[in-house]
Amino acid sequence: MILKIWAIKNNIYPFIIRFLGFRPDLLSSEIPASIETNSAFCTTVIQKYKNSEQAKNLFAYSKKSPVEFSVMLMKGLILKDESIIEQDQFEEWLEKYGEYIV
Repeated sequence: MILKIWAIKNNIYPFIIRFLGFRPDLLSSEIPASIETNSAFCTTVIQKYKNSEQAKNLFAYSKKSPVEFSVMLMKGLILKDESIIEQDQFEEWLEKYGEYIV
């Protein structure tokens, strides 16, 4: 419950809060390494994404994700909302992962 209150106060994407409530076993200091879990998560986040205000938390998530999922997530978000490239965090993300964008 404390984690949920913290997540709400820190504007964690509501889908992530609900997802972790459903699958608390996935809550850890590490991002799940399963291809299926990461692919499904990225796809769902992209579908639920509404605007660039949500991007701050997604950039933080992508830093902890394996390279292929970080790129998958950001490419999908850019296709959905090009304004995400105007975020301060995008420049840092691009420096780290830009070579993987095709």
